[in-house]
Amino acid sequence: MKILIITVIMLLNANAWALPVLNKNTPGAEDVTVFPDHADPNLFYLAPKAYVISKNDAGIPNFSYFEYRVKGVRHGFIQTTITAKFDTAQLEEAKNRIRAIFPSAQFTALAFDSSSVEFSDTLKPLIVANDCNHQAGLVGDEQVCSFEISRKGINVFRPMLKKGITITTQIAFSISGVKQQADGTYINHTNSYNVAGRIGDKELANYPELFIDEYGKVIKAEFNEEF
Repeated sequence: MKILIITVIMLLNANAWALPVLNKNTPGAEDVTVFPDHADPNLFYLAPKAYVISKNDAGIPNFSYFEYRVKGVRHGFIQTTITAKFDTAQLEEAKNRIRAIFPSAQFTALAFDSSSVEFSDTLKPLIVANDCNHQAGLVGDEQVCSFEISRKGINVFRPMLKKGITITTQIAFSISGVKQQADGTYINHTNSYNVAGRIGDKELANYPELFIDEYGKVIKAEFNEEF
């Protein structure tokens, strides 16, 4: 009797959890990534196309850059808040196609277990340390990313950012869900989902006040003239 009760509870709990099918894209969503739910035929999970710098209520990028010295050596510190970016037009078209198949379709953000920012091999030597990793959340949540750059990094990052040139990274998410097997049954599955992360854009060049030197003054020059 006890075994039967435990089995029933486990089945009820399994059905109560909403889990995306990670090896299957929803019919009608050929141009964007929309995962179906394993149990609810009307529930779908949206995945972003990229992450970009978010903006405050005044439209100013949530970004700051300042320089300081460690034992006489100049360092830089960058902090920004990034947010998910969807291709609105493609997403709405996909939603309409999905609703044509599933009239009661509901859409929600994809959940993740953890996330991290992966810098390219070219940028890694210029970064002293970074704090861009996060634990469980939704892919639509804003995420804070900060990193310390070396003296050499200053002469790479500062001119790029002040000119409005985008620094591209990869945002890696660990996603828990299920995998559909050939016979139609599901098994637990964890997948890594990567999207582009874009730090900086052409609008950043319009806000020189976001770049501060070690004396608290606005940095006007693009390159670092002194070390």
